[in-house]
Amino acid sequence: MGARGLWEEAARWLAGFHAAMAPDLDRHQRESRLIDHDAAFYCRWIERASKFTAERNDGSVAQVAWLRERHDQVVEALLVQPRTVLHGELYASNVLVASDLRHSPVGQESEARVAPVDWELAAAGPGLTDLAALVGGWPQEDRAAIAAAYAGEPGTPPFTPRDLDFARLQVAIQWLGWAPPSWEPPEGQRHDWLAEALELAEELEL
Repeated sequence: MGARGLWEEAARWLAGFHAAMAPDLDRHQRESRLIDHDAAFYCRWIERASKFTAERNDGSVAQVAWLRERHDQVVEALLVQPRTVLHGELYASNVLVASDLRHSPVGQESEARVAPVDWELAAAGPGLTDLAALVGGWPQEDRAAIAAAYAGEPGTPPFTPRDLDFARLQVAIQWLGWAPPSWEPPEGQRHDWLAEALELAEELEL
């Protein structure tokens, strides 16, 4: 099983988890005190991004202000999506995926084992939020294949590429508001989240 095939299996696992958790979401949210991805949650991130951009003073103030003016459309789109229990940070670094080779009478069979870790930010919100984190960093063709694996699982609510792009845009905005200007990410984890947010916003014609 190739690398993308393993992550397609991770997407299928995620879809099954979301489908299993959704019917009893209110109880899970109450008993586990899950973070609520509501309008206030979403707006908090664009406010933080605006604040940190002003402090950074790197010429991106106008670009983040442009995003902020259009952020209500992002919030509205996310609030109408079906909700379930979220991992909250389902990035590749928080998911252990391995291929388990098994022997059968017809030869070797490959079965993926998926084990998400670090559930500190578990939440209640749109399942596409987790999928958006999972597909981050993949080329468009691979991203579409992973999303299709998620969509093909029984019990997964139908969604469009546009729905997923709204979730991806919110994830990018959250990264912009994640840490103050004094923080520098490790070399291997640097990414231009502002460029990604602007590109997604333009593609969505916000």
